[in-house]
Amino acid sequence: MKFKFKDNTEFVLDEGVNPNKFLALRVVATRPKDVKVLFLENGYDLTTVPGEFLKVCTFNDKEIAELDQVLKEIEELGLKAVFNLNLKVQSFKRIFLERVKYCIHNNVEYLKEDNTFRSELDTTEAFAEYTARATSLEDVKTVQEVEQMEQKGLDEEDNAIKYDILKTLTEINQNAIDPSVTFIISTIMTNLDEVIAKDNKNYRMMGTRHLVENALQGINLDSELEYLINKEILTAFPDSKEMNNERGVGA
Repeated sequence: MKFKFKDNTEFVLDEGVNPNKFLALRVVATRPKDVKVLFLENGYDLTTVPGEFLKVCTFNDKEIAELDQVLKEIEELGLKAVFNLNLKVQSFKRIFLERVKYCIHNNVEYLKEDNTFRSELDTTEAFAEYTARATSLEDVKTVQEVEQMEQKGLDEEDNAIKYDILKTLTEINQNAIDPSVTFIISTIMTNLDEVIAKDNKNYRMMGTRHLVENALQGINLDSELEYLINKEILTAFPDSKEMNNERGVGA
């Protein structure tokens, strides 16, 4: 059964799928051809698709730009074949990919035996409950473990700053509810040595917030993750304005 959008972009639906159930999508679909081309250019097999996949064609310009980045990351992770078996709109959202990456990073199962994604990845609440059972905070690098890592280019002052940041991050992680926080903090910890080494002690005047921000390199952020980082992590670290206020500068 074929489903055709207003711009004549066609999809052949999986056997047994009733195309009439998705007629409303024709009204709200903005750039279905661009979406289809994006998947094809990234090597996806769209010979037949589930009805759920048609919802991807309702993405707006911002969502299509995000989709482009998500597809590239999926390719880099070597997971294209897996995602091609899970052609539904939820699978290609930024937050969903971050949950998959969290599972990979922490050795948590994210696939069922038939190579479809576990349903626990679909919502924040279910994912938090699932990962709480599957992992523990001990699975994430502790301050002591990170301190034992090779410390290239860091002197005593740098290491003191690093320890303070790691201590704060560990406390945030212990109190976090959203499992995405653990993934973000793990990334910060991984990049922190290099960031501090390159900072040339600018943290003396600027505070430590910019160090944490710079250590977020490698994470593609959507609005949900940016909000989480600003609310749960960055507010715990002083910036240059707060540093100057403490010193009475500009009063």
